[in-house]
Amino acid sequence: MSEPERRNYFRDLYELGSDPSATLGRKIEQAITIGRDRLGVDYGVLSYTGHGEYEVVDSTIESGEFRAGTIHDLETTWCRHVVDGREVLTVADAGASAYSDDIAREATCLQCYVGAPVRVDGDIYGTLCFSSETPREEPFDEDEQRFVELLTRWIGHEIERERHYQALDAQNERLDEFAGMLAHDLRNP
Repeated sequence: MSEPERRNYFRDLYELGSDPSATLGRKIEQAITIGRDRLGVDYGVLSYTGHGEYEVVDSTIESGEFRAGTIHDLETTWCRHVVDGREVLTVADAGASAYSDDIAREATCLQCYVGAPVRVDGDIYGTLCFSSETPREEPFDEDEQRFVELLTRWIGHEIERERHYQALDAQNERLDEFAGMLAHDLRNP
């Protein structure tokens, strides 16, 4: 990869965080779209695997089996390898790889895959993956793998941040209720 292409990866990552008013959903949508486009594959998917299932949280797939909101058997997906191994998995051409007879190849029809675990508060939340139904001519290089890892870290951080803000809002709401009751009791002993 040339130096200008490498800089474009970092520019894309920088731009993800540049809109402070963007919602978590919008940020995730941007991240998976940027990853899909930058890697030159057909699909980008963020999944939640916390309950042993493969729940599609967001996806560039707008219709069909793996659109956002669908739930699948984790054991039939490529992502099970990522969850089990807790590291990046790359398969440029499933048919010509050690995964040629993997159940995910038939179940998903995906012949090209790169995915990494998304960690939230130290635990595996799910996976971020990019894939195509056709094999890729070149293997995913180190820069592309690092780019996917950076995207997963960024998404994990954004999910953590959103959860912490929600917890803080709930705590403030309870505190306001308590202060209201206390004020009422002081006015009406």
